[in-house]
Amino acid sequence: MRDATDQVYTDGSGPVTDAGILRFANEYYPLVRRKIARIVPDWFTTVQSAMVVASGAAEIDVSAVAGLDLIFEVRRLTGTKYRKVESAGPDAEGSPVLCWQRRGMSGSGAAVELYPAALAPGTYQLRYMATAAALVSGGTVLLPAGGEGVLVETVAARVKQDKLERDGSGHVRRAAELLKELCAGLGLTDFVAYPSRG
Repeated sequence: MRDATDQVYTDGSGPVTDAGILRFANEYYPLVRRKIARIVPDWFTTVQSAMVVASGAAEIDVSAVAGLDLIFEVRRLTGTKYRKVESAGPDAEGSPVLCWQRRGMSGSGAAVELYPAALAPGTYQLRYMATAAALVSGGTVLLPAGGEGVLVETVAARVKQDKLERDGSGHVRRAAELLKELCAGLGLTDFVAYPSRG
């Protein structure tokens, strides 16, 4: 990104470098992937099956699931097919039907809690999005066609706000437009508006 020589940078550090842009891109890349994944989860889905919850237990230990990011679904083996388990509402412990909620993000103690505990034992399948590797210069961006534009506009808004103290809302609006175009290209008409970071 190049600016006129008389450009004043509010942080006093000079022009944005490629390394700075890459740092911003890596900050927003997971957020953009999660946003798009909520619209088209099948594009990102990784499946881990045969996760057994023994009698007396009430959770699926996910601490060893490599790169666990966003959980799309938990399914329970019924006969020969895995069937979807509903996500828990506000009163998970009072639910009369089997439901789940996530505890912790990853690592030690991370689990999918199952309610009511009496219904928990069984064999489960986890459908989730794995964490993407950090972006590197010249590397691959793992987004559906059009998703790169959403990331670029999001990063441009950040650069404008942080380095120039200018309004980046035009870039945020463009990111929302590109997301809408991505959805239309996939045949989807309903989607949640692109959120500001926060």
